[in-house]
Amino acid sequence: MTFYIFNNIYIHSWGGLGSQLFAYSTAEYLGQRYPKKQISIVLHSSGVTKRAPAIDFLGEKYRIIVKDDFDDNSKNNTNVSKSRLILKQIVKTIMEKSHLVLEGNSTLEQGKIKPWTLVLRGHYSYAEISKNTLKIMAKKIESSIQPGLRDNFKKAGYIGLHYRLGDLIKLDNKSHIKPDLISTYVLQVAKDNHINDIHVYSDDLVLARNLLSDKLNDLAFFNEADIWVAVVNLMHSDYFIGTNSKISVWIILFRLLNDPNSWNAIPLSMKENLEKIWPQIFISKNIFYY
Repeated sequence: MTFYIFNNIYIHSWGGLGSQLFAYSTAEYLGQRYPKKQISIVLHSSGVTKRAPAIDFLGEKYRIIVKDDFDDNSKNNTNVSKSRLILKQIVKTIMEKSHLVLEGNSTLEQGKIKPWTLVLRGHYSYAEISKNTLKIMAKKIESSIQPGLRDNFKKAGYIGLHYRLGDLIKLDNKSHIKPDLISTYVLQVAKDNHINDIHVYSDDLVLARNLLSDKLNDLAFFNEADIWVAVVNLMHSDYFIGTNSKISVWIILFRLLNDPNSWNAIPLSMKENLEKIWPQIFISKNIFYY
């Protein structure tokens, strides 16, 4: 029984698709490091806003556990005793010191994972990801959608734009990229490269159309696509412009994996995150920051 317990590890994930992909990459890393371990990915709906599971198609390889634990009133619930908080911190320290429970957010922290580690509870977004892991993930993602659903980007001269909106519109501590900024940048890229077609993907397509359609003139096509179809299409567009989103970061990683010379742009605020995940990004001449 003891051996069975330590043969399992649970990777907890909070957040949307971008965050869940970091849990997926961590699972791949652990699978290569400890091939005999049973790996479970626990997808929590709780967080700032309620999140839906997006990587449940990995059930053939990993045990996927969905925890519907979102509570809209939890952020207002501060009625926790001081003694309980102290006890919680003591237990957390003991678990971390024994390496039973870790965060695993960075390359350094993931290096501390032991054969007996049982639980990871973090965001994992500062850990370096190997090319082999990216190849496995990209292949799995592309195989998960029907080929007929992909856009035809074989004709040269397309800009693929990923415009993250969603909960960024409502949050106080985060903000979406303002439409004037992104539209000005996109139009400049289109002008400099003689591009006449812009394919826009967003988690709120109606709002994206309202914010951008007039500014992008007649160049924009707003795509109603499943999130995975959007990711794959953007992986293969001629030019890619991302916004302040983990999904945009993932798309750039997959694009550079497929073609180191691919053209990519992303907000300057995302640069540090990219460089932690894949240090080779430093030498890429085709990532532009705006």
